[in-house]
Amino acid sequence: FEQIQLARYFELLAQAQQTSLEAATASLDVSRYHKLMELAEQNLGQHQIGFQQIEQSVGAGVARAAALEHSTGRWSLAASTVMPEL
Repeated sequence: FEQIQLARYFELLAQAQQTSLEAATASLDVSRYHKLMELAEQNLGQHQIGFQQIEQSVGAGVARAAALEHSTGRWSLAASTVMPEL
């Protein structure tokens, strides 16, 4: 009988450790997601600034329209990383 109780005790410990590991992993996943979103938002801001600068250059005749198209594509890609998944 004592061996059965001891076995159950170790099963309980194993389950508690597994649950703790899953909780820690979930917490790290959430932290990683928040950091990635923060970086994506910063990236989008930088692309927005670059887009505006190129747009002004194109308007002034200093840059070509192709540069604006490339900038638009980069900005769109940066924006898509910030959009929440549906």
